[in-house]
Amino acid sequence: MRNLLCALLLALCTAPAFAALGESGVTASPGLRQLRASALSAQGFSVRESQLPSGTLINEYINASGIIFAVSWQGPNLPNLRELLGTYFQQYVTLSASAKSGYRHTAVRSTNLVVQSHGHMRAFKGKAYLPNLLPSGFSVSQIQ
Repeated sequence: MRNLLCALLLALCTAPAFAALGESGVTASPGLRQLRASALSAQGFSVRESQLPSGTLINEYINASGIIFAVSWQGPNLPNLRELLGTYFQQYVTLSASAKSGYRHTAVRSTNLVVQSHGHMRAFKGKAYLPNLLPSGFSVSQIQ
């Protein structure tokens, strides 16, 4: 019984840390300390700010349909992009192989996915968004 309980706790601790890009953001993300959540704004989106155990801040931008259309991160560690980008991760990998990238900067742009990431040890920052899911009147500069 103790082994089963330990296995269950381990499974819960290794669950995805946040909802992924393009997925439902209706429920709070497990594994994160939620710092704040804004109400749905007049522009048709809300923002949920959470913090990873590493100290990295994650902002999830959720449209009126409850879908995460953008995410941003800032902190001492790069988040797990496989979890953060979800089903878009493979597209990111494929596009980043031919994208303009530097030692500290990666920029991937396609018609349905944009990822910008930069930083160095202990200071990472980036954002990813789905252009086709941006609310009407939403400016990409609002992704902080």
